Amino acid sequence: MSATDSLDIIRELQGLVINDRAVEQYICDLWSNTVHKFGARGTAVLAEVPGGLTVLSHSQNQWVGQTLPMPQAYDNGLAELAAPMPQGWHVLPPSAESAKGDRYYLALELHDHELANPEFCAQISDLATLCYTLIWAAQLKQQNTLLSNILDSINYGIAVSDAHEDDYPLVYVNPAFEALTGYTAEETLGHNCRFMSAEPPDSQVLQELRDTIQKPAPGDFTLRNKHKSGREFLNKLSIFPISTDGKSVSHLAATQVDVTEQANLLAEMQRSQSQLKSVLCHTAVKAISRVHAPICCEQSEE
Repeated sequence: MSATDSLDIIRELQGLVINDRAVEQYICDLWSNTVHKFGARGTAVLAEVPGGLTVLSHSQNQWVGQTLPMPQAYDNGLAELAAPMPQGWHVLPPSAESAKGDRYYLALELHDHELANPEFCAQISDLATLCYTLIWAAQLKQQNTLLSNILDSINYGIAVSDAHEDDYPLVYVNPAFEALTGYTAEETLGHNCRFMSAEPPDSQVLQELRDTIQKPAPGDFTLRNKHKSGREFLNKLSIFPISTDGKSVSHLAATQVDVTEQANLLAEMQRSQSQLKSVLCHTAVKAISRVHAPICCEQSEE
């Protein structure tokens, strides 16, 4: 297989990644297109299940849904599939990245003379490695799309900043954040969100927020922010450090909720309670005065 052939295959497979489709269907199409270009007779895609493999796609449809035992040993990167799969079908081991998600196995039908050719087996293994890489990319894309849809549909603001940069610039905001602040993603990404603060520079809560970010550590804060229109509001801010490598903090995520109305209601309730307490105290004093007044009169007459 020439370098030009390889490049053509890669370009076509990359096109498959771009198209939105179910991951399993994508994998079946990917492997079939790849191997048929290489001249193989038949292809199959299998998925790991408890105790073995189940056939998702097969050149001969009668094998779809069959469950096979897990391959035990690989020779030249290939392992022969056991019954009920017909003789001559071989599977390639999945990539290490596959262990992080659903594991798919790529199989194809080979002649004995092809198996006896180390160069041919190496080329097949190289193609499988490419396909496994693209499969992992498709799985990541699906997971990221799901996560993005979830974040976009949440009704409270979410902002993510880059902890590797000194100024913690924003790298993601969801639509609820845009609605909360009045600023679009284009206006906020790449900037520190301090430009929305309405707190005085020497604010105690602002200093606590800075200390928490510098650690970094989780924290909850209620502080005054300014909407793009100039309107001030109380922002309930919760910060969560995020690590992408399991070692160091790479990002800071923050949820944001407008609690102005709740704060106003609480203040009104406290005022009402204070007024009620004052009225009750005044009433109690008057009642006590009335009770003691006749006694005082009687004592004075004596």
